[in-house]
Amino acid sequence: MGFGPGFGGPGFGGPGFGGPGFGGPGFGGPPGGGPFADRPTATPGKRLTPADVTSHPDRDLFDPDIIRTVFLQFENQDWEEELEDFRMTDVDVPAQMIVDGKTYDDVGVRFRGNTSYQMIPRGSKRPLNLSVDYGKKDQRLQGRRTLNLLNASSDPSFLRSFLFSLISRQYLPALSANFVRVVINGENWGIYTHEEQFNKDFLRQWFGDSNGARWKVPPNFSGGSGLKYLGEDLAPYKRNYVIKSPDNETDWRKLVQLCRALQDTPSEERESEFDKLLNVDQVLWFLAVDNVLVDGDGYFTRASDYTIYLDTRYDRFYLFAHDNNESLRDPEGPGPGGPGGRGAPGEGSGELDPLSQVGSSNRPLLTALLANPAWKARYLAHVRTIAEQWLDWNTLGPVVTQYQALIDNDVREDTKKLTSYEQFAQSVESSDGGGRGPFGPPPGLKTFAQRRREYLLNHAELNKPTPTIASVAHRGLDSSRQKNVTGRNVLIEARIAGDPKPQTVLLYHADMPGAPFLQIEMSDDGQQHDQLAGDGTYSAVIAGTAGKREVRYYVEARADANIGTTTFMPSEAEMGAYRCEATAMSDRDSAVVINEIMATNKRSVQDPQGQYDDWLELYNRSDRTVDVSGMYLSDSETELLKWSFPPGTTIRPRGTLVVWLDDDLRATRGLHANFKLSQNGETVFLSDTDLRGNAICDKFTFGAFKEEVTFGRFPDGGARCQPLVPTPDAANRASE
Repeated sequence: MGFGPGFGGPGFGGPGFGGPGFGGPGFGGPPGGGPFADRPTATPGKRLTPADVTSHPDRDLFDPDIIRTVFLQFENQDWEEELEDFRMTDVDVPAQMIVDGKTYDDVGVRFRGNTSYQMIPRGSKRPLNLSVDYGKKDQRLQGRRTLNLLNASSDPSFLRSFLFSLISRQYLPALSANFVRVVINGENWGIYTHEEQFNKDFLRQWFGDSNGARWKVPPNFSGGSGLKYLGEDLAPYKRNYVIKSPDNETDWRKLVQLCRALQDTPSEERESEFDKLLNVDQVLWFLAVDNVLVDGDGYFTRASDYTIYLDTRYDRFYLFAHDNNESLRDPEGPGPGGPGGRGAPGEGSGELDPLSQVGSSNRPLLTALLANPAWKARYLAHVRTIAEQWLDWNTLGPVVTQYQALIDNDVREDTKKLTSYEQFAQSVESSDGGGRGPFGPPPGLKTFAQRRREYLLNHAELNKPTPTIASVAHRGLDSSRQKNVTGRNVLIEARIAGDPKPQTVLLYHADMPGAPFLQIEMSDDGQQHDQLAGDGTYSAVIAGTAGKREVRYYVEARADANIGTTTFMPSEAEMGAYRCEATAMSDRDSAVVINEIMATNKRSVQDPQGQYDDWLELYNRSDRTVDVSGMYLSDSETELLKWSFPPGTTIRPRGTLVVWLDDDLRATRGLHANFKLSQNGETVFLSDTDLRGNAICDKFTFGAFKEEVTFGRFPDGGARCQPLVPTPDAANRASE
């Protein structure tokens, strides 16, 4: 593969960048020179069968400490040509998949990626997307519908995407990643990075539901997809953002509202208004990780390769990175450059400044959020935390060594890889010598970490004194998980030590997962349970509220405005918030009980929408009509108030009521809760109203379900539970 005219034009003009772009040749022409000239020639791989590899059926799909093998068997030997033909369509090529000894038929396979696909010739490792449910709607692999298999394009270490995921997940919800071995039609195609798909499975894991709107921001050399306000017409937004949830105008209008707010909200209103639209702490972590780990396709450089999510529970936006193989390397500019695309750093290029692009109209998140001094200080504190914790080679080095050793033998035997084994072997201590893209080889991982850490921690905005939080406790205890009776006040204490003294100490708390954190100023005046004024112990009280089962909290200590720094305990802020558990009361004499549950409904009972979904039945064992309005159902003991019965919901004497547990809040007929059941078993809770203290009226624990069988009380409302014939809204009947 050679190079014709291409990459050129001016480079990135932000801090530390400038000068002419890469003026060399571009892609095209006959095989010959260019950065990819030394790519190994692919050769046939070793023949493997399921009997030749170790199965891991009891290990998690994203367990990072094993290498799971994915076998794909296509009907035709020209499968690569078929995948090429259908790449730009919505048609997958079906294959049989075998994982951990289990066979999955009609799995859809397609090529994925952009440059990671386009620059790779047939016969070499190209990235794959597997749809487990392509031919069978209910087919899953450990509950997952999609596998993304990345080819380590531009990364001879094979570790960059994995490390980006590992580090990100310490600070914000982020995609999981590990390594898999792929065998196609009996031939070993070597190691791939297995990255989680951003879909409803991911959302249920982190948010408890999946009803929000999702947009994918595809690669964009112009940097124009950074949430810039483009007017009220939806057309330009639809060109820059690809909606992945049901397409409706309401969700698009909310995205436009966010973009407009980032541009037009007066500075004095931003703190109150933005927190209603964004999870600000999560977005600042997203930006901090993007910057510290220098994601060459991320928000700072191109404002692309990220996902936008609207959490409809609180109407707040979140941002998530994906496709991070271009990270942990020298920064490349966003271009657009000349006809070939992006430009490259010229004279004066260097490290990516943590405040790069602030003020740019194409990066309104940076411009709007960091114009607020408190949020700027928070963002810089997050940058400092990542640099101190994960760019320290004493921390990162053993992780790199561990996972390089895990995949070493597979990389050695990989005949389809895009760089040599020698480049893999030297990718830690020195330049890995390949995967260079248009701008030369990336530094070794150790070189990158040490140089980046030194630069950031000596940056003028980061190398400043910060207050020190010595300890945080609730009720005067040092543990982060202490029992507290629901409805009672919780005392939080923070001890501040050393200099500089904080100007303000703040307590943030929330009582529901995903809920916005509320802010309270803590005091050291001897009047708020902190005993002595001026002793460095700050305190605040979180008022008890009926129904709270778990209080999440963290503390911030801000220096005065002349210093402009801040610090958090725990350092992860919202993501690592301490938890104070509350013990719920129990109502053993409840008239209403959970009477019947079905968690594997494939063909027995349809909901009003004609779908076969999970359901449960309540039974009123009293002789009076019971109003269940405002009562709650949940499948989580730490989130008992998950779904509330709407006003006017009653159950007649000795009557029943069916609730569909299908996470379908848009359904207009029937009662539909915002969670689903696990066919492997769990516990469902019925809790009382807020006014009655949210006592647990009933809890129902069940084990693994057989298909088309329910589990419940027999007879109705009785104490004994057993397998039943499905009888929603009718008397329970024992299963034969």
